Amino acid sequence: MFEAAGKSLFVHNLKADIASSPSQALVSDVLFAIAKYERANILQKSGAVCKSLRQLGRYVGGRTLFGKEAVVSEETGKKTTLVDNEAEKEVIKFIRRSFLRGKSGHRIAMDLNAAGYRTRDGKLFESKQVCRILEREGLRQIQRKVS
Repeated sequence: MFEAAGKSLFVHNLKADIASSPSQALVSDVLFAIAKYERANILQKSGAVCKSLRQLGRYVGGRTLFGKEAVVSEETGKKTTLVDNEAEKEVIKFIRRSFLRGKSGHRIAMDLNAAGYRTRDGKLFESKQVCRILEREGLRQIQRKVS
C-alpha cells in the first residue's frame, strides 16, 4: 500500500519500517484492523446515544426531523429541547390520512403540492420525502408486509 505511493510508514514502537518484513506487515495490518473496529464501535455507540436522546426529546445537533423543532433554552442560550412543530404535524397528518386511503408516495406528494403545502425549505414535496416520513411514522413497513 505504501510502496505503491512511494511512501513508507515508520512505527516508532516497532523501530522499523512496517513494510520491511512480512511479520511487521502483519502487525501493521492487525493494528489497522483494530483501529477500524474501534472507529466503527465508537460510531455505533454515539449513534445509539443520539437516538435515545432524541427519543427523550433532547436536541443533539444537526437538522431536526420534519415535524420537530429545536427550542433555545433560556438558561444556556442553546438549542436543547425538541418540541412538535404544529404546522409540520398537520402535513404529517395529511400524509398519514392519504396513505391509509391507499395513495402512493408520489400521489401524496402531488396532493400536498396542489394543496399549497411546502417543505421546511419552501420547496415542493417529492415522493422520496413523503416515503421517509411514512417510514418514520411506521406506516411504510405496513405496506411492505402486506405487499
